[in-house]
Amino acid sequence: LRSLSRLEEVTLFMTLMAAFKVLLSRYSGQKDICVGTPVAGRKPQETEGMIGSFINTLAIRSDLSGDLTFRQLLQQVKGTMLDAFDHQDLPFEKVVEAIVPERDLSRSPVFQVIFSMNSHEMPAMVLAGVEQSEMQFSGGRVKFDLTMNVVEVAGSLTCHVQYCKDLFEEATICRMLTHYRQLLESIAADAGRQIGELPMLTEEEELALEEGLHARTSAYPRHQTLADLFSEQAARTPGRAAVRFGGQMIDYRELEERSNRLGHYLRELGVCEEKLTGICVSRGIEMVIGILGILKAGGTYVPIDPGYPAERIAYMMSDAGVEIVLSTRHVWSSLHECFESRVVLLDREGG
Repeated sequence: LRSLSRLEEVTLFMTLMAAFKVLLSRYSGQKDICVGTPVAGRKPQETEGMIGSFINTLAIRSDLSGDLTFRQLLQQVKGTMLDAFDHQDLPFEKVVEAIVPERDLSRSPVFQVIFSMNSHEMPAMVLAGVEQSEMQFSGGRVKFDLTMNVVEVAGSLTCHVQYCKDLFEEATICRMLTHYRQLLESIAADAGRQIGELPMLTEEEELALEEGLHARTSAYPRHQTLADLFSEQAARTPGRAAVRFGGQMIDYRELEERSNRLGHYLRELGVCEEKLTGICVSRGIEMVIGILGILKAGGTYVPIDPGYPAERIAYMMSDAGVEIVLSTRHVWSSLHECFESRVVLLDREGG
């Protein structure tokens, strides 16, 4: 990760922040990710020796849409963070006042997640006659839904997480940390991959997922056709809407009856499995009736877009050996010259 950061001319913190945003995006399904990060607020040299809290919070927003590689996202995060650092003297409260976000007592405005990094390599304090030791303590109530703090100790990185117990369980946070480590390993191995393709599951999780998918496999009715399955559904729910198009609607009963009539009519005309039947209609209820009618007759349909040039339509029907084509009066009136096959008008006969 350090080598990647040097190569991309970014800080390690920027690399870790970009990876954290990938994690949040993958977990939430969102592409617009805004994360807060604290800054010391002691930019002027004159404030270094002063006592008091100067800490300010910056909102770092990133767009993870498109087919971004991690390197591209990293450069985007770098530019955003450098701009934010240049304007870090502006108090966060003023930012909130300027953008006027929708207020909600259940969450913090602008962002609900904090990401920070600091070094824990502090010099040992020596006091005569005094023994010292480090003690861990709870910070009490959390201020944000999720706070990730990366601590650098002796060249190693350790992640500390504070989270709202009303939103997350401990097992969820542990799994999230595991996925974050997996993402970092994937990034270190190949930062040129698209962020949506970076592996973040462990081998055990991938195996369990694969086994779960196989376990949910259901038997397919191999000896029933699509027309058979539709007829069964029509018998179960005859009055329910089967097709809606624009302001039109047809229920299962009517669709079953009209497609049956068409299927019998086409069978009388010689439609069968060995012969291809064309269907050249605009999108709508007639198209569904036509397709079902051909299937119920035991035939195979060849879809022909009426928006194609007449020469192409004529070539398609000739090349496929279409002897019968289904259409409507409107389509037929403008394309009848390229219809050398027998034409069945769905809004006149058989439908």
